[in-house]
Amino acid sequence: ECPESASVEDRMKVAIAGVLGEDASATDDQLKGEMCVICMEGPADGETPFKRLYCGHCFHRGCLGGWRAEGQNGASCPACRKPLPEPTARAEAGGLTLLELATLGNSDDLASLLLSVGAGGKASKSSDITPLMWAHWKGCEAVATVLTSKGWQLTNSDLEGLQILRNLQRRASKQQATEAAAQEGGSSSSKPSEKKNQNEEEKDKEKDEEDEEDEAIEPTMLQLLEVNVSALWHHLCAIRHSEAVLELRARMASSSKPQSVMTADRPRVDDPQPSAAEFLKACSAALSSAGESSIAAESRLEAAKVFALRRFAEGQTQSIMSAMALRLVLGAKPGSARLLAKLSESFMALCSQAPLRPADEEVLPLLTQLQLAVEALPAERGVQFLGLSLSTASGTLREALAGEVEGLAALHPGNLLLWRGCVSVTSDPMLAKEAALEKSVSLVFKVRSSCSRDVAAYSPSPDLRERLLPPRRCFRVVGIFALEDMILQRGTSSSGHAAELLEAFEVPNVGSSFGALAWEEACTRKAACVVLDEEEQPQATALAAKI
Repeated sequence: ECPESASVEDRMKVAIAGVLGEDASATDDQLKGEMCVICMEGPADGETPFKRLYCGHCFHRGCLGGWRAEGQNGASCPACRKPLPEPTARAEAGGLTLLELATLGNSDDLASLLLSVGAGGKASKSSDITPLMWAHWKGCEAVATVLTSKGWQLTNSDLEGLQILRNLQRRASKQQATEAAAQEGGSSSSKPSEKKNQNEEEKDKEKDEEDEEDEAIEPTMLQLLEVNVSALWHHLCAIRHSEAVLELRARMASSSKPQSVMTADRPRVDDPQPSAAEFLKACSAALSSAGESSIAAESRLEAAKVFALRRFAEGQTQSIMSAMALRLVLGAKPGSARLLAKLSESFMALCSQAPLRPADEEVLPLLTQLQLAVEALPAERGVQFLGLSLSTASGTLREALAGEVEGLAALHPGNLLLWRGCVSVTSDPMLAKEAALEKSVSLVFKVRSSCSRDVAAYSPSPDLRERLLPPRRCFRVVGIFALEDMILQRGTSSSGHAAELLEAFEVPNVGSSFGALAWEEACTRKAACVVLDEEEQPQATALAAKI
């Protein structure tokens, strides 16, 4: 852990000590008299730095590196067998390894050190992109030489990724040059053109044919291909599971709440996809309005950019900006959920009849791209959960069910609700229940839908099984049930039969303790599960238009 004001050099030292399992606080005076467990020599006798591990045993880096490179035994301390950190690990799922950071920064010394302790890992699969691809793409010749000397070779996936990124860069550069030439030609006085010979005309014709084959691309896409390595070092931080869970809870709590469809909504207008420059500007504005400092906002944006570039190079996404938007919204570092809270407010403003505030206008390109990104993912039919922890004056659910809690519609059975923004949910019922039980009044929405999007591939913590619901989706309240594990888990069969997923509460068992609660009984409880069924979108649209 480093303070935000820490320099890149300090962050590198802490990160290297962490991945090597070294105690960075140990001074030279404290290490006097110690002996390397492997070579049995003192601090000054070895050719590499002498360090103490967290377990208390001391080694020369070169000695321990040789031990770690030998195989499975190298994953633990030679003296006490305490597990050592995995040098190939990523601070967050989909994030960069230290070796990839060293590659992007063209630091051959750091790359050599990491390779000496096994950071190269086992032979990569052909489907994985290796650090060597980043080295060739960014022109990092020093690191490329180090990797090649260690036996690294470009895989098929590396070659395909290089072709994809270079093709994008070429097309954007060509468009930029074309626009610049057009501006120059328009401002300068026209001169009589010399007569071209036949060979020149044929070359121009071939060039025009090649240009027609290339799809037009806006030149500001080049901004997405620029990587600020210093900002990536500032973002580097190990994500703890407990922190990721807290951020998921915050996203569920700050997502757009279900509203009544009786309110007048602004008709949806499909805005054109924003340019890269507009998108990046909107991302910076949104992160700033969410309370991020300039350093934190820039580092988070750069990390999302590199993640999206990896997905794009691997052929896992067709849009770099879409992958960036999803990655930003699903952040797991403390305070990351504030971004979705701000975007939810802007989604609400976008749906209302009131004029948009300047702050909402600033983030509109990000809202547009996020909506495009979510809707582009394959829709899945199943059951999702959203846990809300509330505080009410009566200490019961009466105010929440009656729609007297700010931002929450009345939850009478049969009511039609509308979620106006992107909603963060999870397919793990126990995570939603734990989130709801944080305060005295607990409410869990059990949402049975066919529109949820699995975003685990874009999340730093995919084990949370997070899903997103697209904006402007209608749901009907089926009933209110006791907050019991049996209620939550019914109908969540993963056998693949859609009927099993959505039939669980269609015929309530009145004689069972798991039947729907009467309204008055539900209002006196402190915890309940509200079951929602998605309405057919054409029907919901027609109803909203009629209203």
